[in-house]
Amino acid sequence: DKIFDYVVVGGGTAGLTSAARLAEGSSHSIAVIEAGGLYEQDNVVPFSNSTNEQNPEAWSSTGGPLQISHGGFVEPFATWVQPAAKKLGLTGIDGFQSDRLSLAPKSRLQVYHHTLAEKVLLDQNNAATGVQVSSNSTTFTLKARKEVLLSAGAFQSPQLLMLSGIGPAATLAEHNIPLRIDLPSVGSNLQDHPFFGSQHRVAVPPSLPPQQSRPLRPRPPSLRQPRQLELLPVNAALGYNRNYQTEDPLDGYNYATLATSLVAPLSRGTMAIPSANPADPPVIDPAYLTHPADAELAVAAMRRQREFWAEMKGMLVGEETLPGDQVESDGEILRFVKESLAPTWHAAGTCRMGRKEDTAGSVADSTGRVHGARGLRVVDASVFPVLVPGHIQATVYAVAEKIAEGILRGERCSSGRHAKEGV
Repeated sequence: DKIFDYVVVGGGTAGLTSAARLAEGSSHSIAVIEAGGLYEQDNVVPFSNSTNEQNPEAWSSTGGPLQISHGGFVEPFATWVQPAAKKLGLTGIDGFQSDRLSLAPKSRLQVYHHTLAEKVLLDQNNAATGVQVSSNSTTFTLKARKEVLLSAGAFQSPQLLMLSGIGPAATLAEHNIPLRIDLPSVGSNLQDHPFFGSQHRVAVPPSLPPQQSRPLRPRPPSLRQPRQLELLPVNAALGYNRNYQTEDPLDGYNYATLATSLVAPLSRGTMAIPSANPADPPVIDPAYLTHPADAELAVAAMRRQREFWAEMKGMLVGEETLPGDQVESDGEILRFVKESLAPTWHAAGTCRMGRKEDTAGSVADSTGRVHGARGLRVVDASVFPVLVPGHIQATVYAVAEKIAEGILRGERCSSGRHAKEGV
């Protein structure tokens, strides 16, 4: 067993951000528990996007912990989609483009790779004292002097709460887990951005070599509007989104997909634990398109995709390959969408924030502190009350930064008060 000031469960976007901030410029010792082995303290993840207008003035001149630059290529298919959007009366939105991100190594951070968090340990006052973990068939405890932060994501964070006795009383009783705090909303309110699309053979290459790439022309600024749909042009055949390798037609043609994501879904799903064993994966029901408005919007999105294809006839080869022109009625289109949709992996909301007196409808307060517990926070996308209408990574960073700063600010205030009192 080892003792740290803070124990963070999860070495992803939120966990590493929180851990790095808590370790930065302080003498805090931090343990990061990561079930996998992919994340490092100097983790670098490449990603790119070339659809939004870039504003150089949006970048900080002094820099920060994230290394961001412009992508080095343009997707040929996307260059057809943009003029089609203009013909259909759609204008660009302000945006940003990220290419690389990194977190600098922190000497006071200790990362436990391939280590499974089994449960949060609570004392008689429901204060978190550490995390029971296992690695290589060995079970041990990482104790926390100050706080435990759960950043294991929208599935594992609520799972850990339940395994620790925090969650719906009936669920815990079903699995013989002693109840510590009855919070019925743990595991509910699950949200994600489902996406689905139509497919054509196209007469454009799947990608351009870097030397042929050139930046897209900037567009005039546009007024931001609330969005319900996001169009995702893809230089590939996605098929039914089950297995991209086996669903590749392999017929010598290039394919493209116009996919749509519902970015403001009203459907709500759930996650539950199947047992008291932390190694058993949670039972997930995303409940996609169960709200009538989502189903109606999905059908409208598919029809809108066909309007886009009609504006790009010059690059099409033959008829629509999926779902096919024979799929025409609302019922047929909806059936295809339900059969072919896939998650965008933006799962959120299963430990949603709310007022501390609302223990029936929420799990944590606005600082991530779990209702009824002490020294225990949830810091990841699971605390989102409502899924943000777009990619969630930047918001996850913001939540982690804000909560970490609040923790440090509270410590500074406490230290200052003690100094004035002569403690």
